[in-house]
Amino acid sequence: MQKHLPSFVTSLNLACGFIGIVMVLNHQMIAASLLTGIALIFDFADGALARALKCKSEFGKQIDSLADMVTFGVLPGVIAYQLLLDAFPHVLTNVIP
Repeated sequence: MQKHLPSFVTSLNLACGFIGIVMVLNHQMIAASLLTGIALIFDFADGALARALKCKSEFGKQIDSLADMVTFGVLPGVIAYQLLLDAFPHVLTNVIP
């Protein structure tokens, strides 16, 4: 059971990223920002747990990369896009005729 704990914490990071994206699309920017902060804590915790328990796995490395990409790559991009769309709705909606 202990060997799966770091991957579980990583999946919480990933869940924060996905839920944060949904929050942004529902115009709840503060909640999305808080979820990014919580995901950052999970990101540090999963690595610390894996080192402390000495249970590194290929699956753990792959899911950690996916979680980092979603939470710290896609989510900030969606936040930036939504903020630009809110600030300049006439510019971004007329890009494709």
